[in-house]
Amino acid sequence: MFEEPSIVPDNSTAGTSGDDSEPHTPTGPRNPTAEDVRVHIHYDVEDPPQPPDSTSWTRFVCISDTHGKSFPVPPGDVLLHAGDLTAWGSPKELRKTMEWLVSLPHPLKIVIAGNHDFALDRTKYAELAGTGDDEDDAERQEMDDAEEIMRGELAQEGNVVYLKNESHEFKVKPEGRTWSIYGSPWTPYFGGMAFNYSKEEAEGIVGEFPRSDILLTHGPPHGIHDETLRGELVGCPTLLAYLARLRPRLHVFGHIHEARGATIHSWDTESAIGAEEGQEREDRNRNTSTVFVNPANQPIGAKATKSGRWLKTGSEGWTPIIVDIRD
Repeated sequence: MFEEPSIVPDNSTAGTSGDDSEPHTPTGPRNPTAEDVRVHIHYDVEDPPQPPDSTSWTRFVCISDTHGKSFPVPPGDVLLHAGDLTAWGSPKELRKTMEWLVSLPHPLKIVIAGNHDFALDRTKYAELAGTGDDEDDAERQEMDDAEEIMRGELAQEGNVVYLKNESHEFKVKPEGRTWSIYGSPWTPYFGGMAFNYSKEEAEGIVGEFPRSDILLTHGPPHGIHDETLRGELVGCPTLLAYLARLRPRLHVFGHIHEARGATIHSWDTESAIGAEEGQEREDRNRNTSTVFVNPANQPIGAKATKSGRWLKTGSEGWTPIIVDIRD
């Protein structure tokens, strides 16, 4: 049977309200915009900004690192959850989160797991349960229950799509475009938690990511909204390198709560992050920019309190991030 592991949560300095560290947010406007993109980080969740023309734009509402909490989420065409659905990944927690997701108004919800969602990582779950590579009957049932919660009748009725190293295509308007998305729960090694990979394993995992309009990962790329309270950039260098080729229109991730924010990166061949020499011809007909979004919703560090009051998950400063993209 599964017991909560004696592992500290992500970013073990959580709760240090006196920390003056600032999140890693590249220079840019509070709400980044471009010709075909509108990003809303700072807004009143009770009165969210109106979407552009709904016939030619799609509204993505991005959340992550909700850790079993529920909170108001503005409406939109697609809800994207970048993992850490729970605090410790038990089936009971997963069901609670699924019931919340199903209750939300978005016509489509696409979710992945994160490093806290242990029951969805069979290898790690068995390891923490003390059974090694073997699964006893009770443990196997818990893991089967977890998968059923994510893919079963309740999820299907609520239009929740769970991706585990998988692609999916969807339309949000009958006459609209078809969007492609790839979702993966993996992150670089982080305390031996769920869905962790070593530096040596990174190429084999990230190298399998296909090109898609949207990339949904739990872990960030290196140097992009990945700076911890200690000032360390803990994102994946291999993922950063591949992004110059993948060039999704939108990349949503989480994991590093204090680095939440959004950036629009332009892919000109001379300054593209992670770009390789000689890519210009190959890149000519691909996306010219990517919106990077870390919408982590659980408060942490200096911005976890206001006027001596501990902020709730998804509250002021930690609300979902809205991304409007022209089709």
